[in-house]
Amino acid sequence: MNQPDSTPKSAVVLLLGIVSLIWLLNPPGLNLDDTIPLIGNLDEAAAALILINCLKYFGFDLTRLFQAGQRAAAAPAGSKPAPSSVVDIETEVVPNKGR
Repeated sequence: MNQPDSTPKSAVVLLLGIVSLIWLLNPPGLNLDDTIPLIGNLDEAAAALILINCLKYFGFDLTRLFQAGQRAAAAPAGSKPAPSSVVDIETEVVPNKGR
């Protein structure tokens, strides 16, 4: 896991993460309603994207949760997948004699 250095960049990323988390939690005292019906939801999507990237910057990669097959992703390039993950299907075309 990469440890970020203590630079102003880390402080800015931390501040962005905190602001996006507050935006997503939407505390009752902060009235952040969506006035434009469809476009109003884009701010939550942007805040979620910022929060995920801030967490990734500090070493908490949430995008790994959505990858299919962690073992396959960790395997070196050119290696074969584990036998338990291979499905071999054989098909046969049968002519229809009823017509």
